[in-house]
Amino acid sequence: IADFKCFLEKLKSVKSMKILFSQRTKLPVAGDEVDLYSGVIYYKRPLHFRWEYKKGSDIRIISNGELLEVIFPSEKECQFTELSAPSTVFP
Repeated sequence: IADFKCFLEKLKSVKSMKILFSQRTKLPVAGDEVDLYSGVIYYKRPLHFRWEYKKGSDIRIISNGELLEVIFPSEKECQFTELSAPSTVFP
């Protein structure tokens, strides 16, 4: 827990970042861990981000700090949600 608190403290000084991610999930039937999704997250303070899947999905999640937009290109749909409270981790 101390390492995590230190990480969060250092994170407060970050102005922007690019995060490459992969999601692994355990399939209940097979019991094997399978890599299903991967992508990139771009973050810029305060609360601006773009989350893009590169493998496993075409969904994009975008925030300008006031609105959250989820884009579903294959369904040609988009959802907007108003953000009501700022994050204390990523101000």
